[in-house]
Amino acid sequence: MAALTAATVAILVHRYIVPYVTDNWFKGSAILEKFWAKRRSYDGGSVISVPIWNTSMSKATAFDGGITSITPTASLPLKEAQYKWKYYYAYWTWEMQEQVKYSGQTVVDVAVEKAKQSANDLSDRVATDFFSDGTNGAGAEDEFITGLAAMASATDPGASHYYGGLVVSSNSFWKAIHADGANTYTDYGGDGANFILTRDNLDKVLLACAYNRNDGPDLLACDKDVFRAMKSLFYNEPLVMYPDPKRPRLGFTEFDIAGPSGPVTVIWDTYCTANTIYIINTKHVWLTVHPNFQMTKTSLEEPTTYIGEMQKMKLACNLCCDSRNRQGIIQNVVIT
Repeated sequence: MAALTAATVAILVHRYIVPYVTDNWFKGSAILEKFWAKRRSYDGGSVISVPIWNTSMSKATAFDGGITSITPTASLPLKEAQYKWKYYYAYWTWEMQEQVKYSGQTVVDVAVEKAKQSANDLSDRVATDFFSDGTNGAGAEDEFITGLAAMASATDPGASHYYGGLVVSSNSFWKAIHADGANTYTDYGGDGANFILTRDNLDKVLLACAYNRNDGPDLLACDKDVFRAMKSLFYNEPLVMYPDPKRPRLGFTEFDIAGPSGPVTVIWDTYCTANTIYIINTKHVWLTVHPNFQMTKTSLEEPTTYIGEMQKMKLACNLCCDSRNRQGIIQNVVIT
């Protein structure tokens, strides 16, 4: 079989290989897959502006039914959180040496493997950042996603990094529910140093994160050891062991438990912090992506640094939250 030309390879890449990357790059991480499925688009601005949920933003009361006056007060301004755009890319190369070395079906096979590796690399990077606090280790915000560790903190992530641009000390509502078993913020079930994983203790935290019966946590993310312990803890609950044809992983990589406002899906993720459970209300936290950069591919182009072709995929995004006090974190989980 004659060797495929560079033009033919480019066509194959565009039609078959790049769609594989853009459609599957997130599947190496359970949390990333969940959030990518519910991603929201935001198409402009130097920052992502998000109106926040806060009871001081509105006022409701009873009155006698007669003529009454409404006097707006200074406590009713619309507040917003602001999140910086975070930028990611992945690429794969097709060097001249490879174009000479491979031919026929081998060309396609090699390109597919390159695409898979590119997808895995990007998934590893973004999923790792999903569980980070978005700082550079010195308290300043870095180029990484402002992740769950920042969202679920009861304090500011860093000395110069305020989650959503709002300072916790000045905005008491802008604080997540924090349980670590040591009375640091609120002890929902600990021995003074650790969180004892029981159904009753977990219920306390879930209820603390719930606003009402229609607005509560719907996702718990943990590492595989905590996941196994929770699966054993909830083994006898009906939602756990009945596979759903639409959810083939049910019972293996995820399961549902009863929560304060409906089923709560429990997932494990390789990238999750050990001995930690993130309590998430996906009505109020989501992944925002720029419509022009949600794994947007470039054309196959020849770089200036070497002879060959390169194709890049670009992503602009950040994790956004409009109600931090509906989220939570459990740390120092003891597995019994």
